Amino acid sequence: MISSRNSKNKLASILLAGLFFNSVNAQDKIDYYNFGLNLSSEHLNSTNQANAVDYNLHNTQTFNFGLSYRLSKKEFEYIFTANVRRFNMVNSSSFKGEDIPDPSGYTSETTLYDSFNYKLSATINKVLIRSKTLDVYFGIGPELLIYPEDPITGEFVFITETEEIGYTEKGNSANGKNPFYLGVNANLGFNFKTKYILINPYFTYHYQRENIFNNVVTTQNLYVSENTVSKHSIKGSYLGFGVNIYPSKSIFKKKN
Repeated sequence: MISSRNSKNKLASILLAGLFFNSVNAQDKIDYYNFGLNLSSEHLNSTNQANAVDYNLHNTQTFNFGLSYRLSKKEFEYIFTANVRRFNMVNSSSFKGEDIPDPSGYTSETTLYDSFNYKLSATINKVLIRSKTLDVYFGIGPELLIYPEDPITGEFVFITETEEIGYTEKGNSANGKNPFYLGVNANLGFNFKTKYILINPYFTYHYQRENIFNNVVTTQNLYVSENTVSKHSIKGSYLGFGVNIYPSKSIFKKKN
């Protein structure tokens, strides 16, 4: 009896799923709104020179929220997005016991601050596969990053009676007072069409020649290790993943 009930439940689930997808396939054309919601995330890589205290800027993950506008033609799509991008800038350092007053050494990790950027992008997408329920496309287009001047000045020191032992850091967005960075996006995306929404997940590779942040760290008065000056940066190029969501116009239509 138990196996019979389970088989009936599975059959009912399959039939319901089939009815839903058949109702979608039965539509000759589903109209979606041009404006939609954009959610995305990116992986930013850092570069670090060797130094006496093993200071490193960490790789960071961004979280983006914005709006998207989509125009669909026969073989091409045009997508425009505007985003706010947020990420935490984090560093770490490790002091050897022989270099500081504490013989056991010391390790720290610090969140410098929340960083906010603004992005505008436009892509032209060539549709490679088109069907009633799924599109596959490849796209390319420019992206403008707006990153206002973001200076930091800080230090991490052990204070003794005669001196300060540790490091100082000075950093800023790479363009300084010029907040604009221009790069190019290459996208691989998919349009999943349902009766009520169009879901558009996509993968992005962004190329940007400039870094977005540069930092200089100077160590001082270490007992044994030589004092060093090292450069650290966060790259402008990145890999990302996002999704655009466009509601169907049928959601807001009154049923007769």
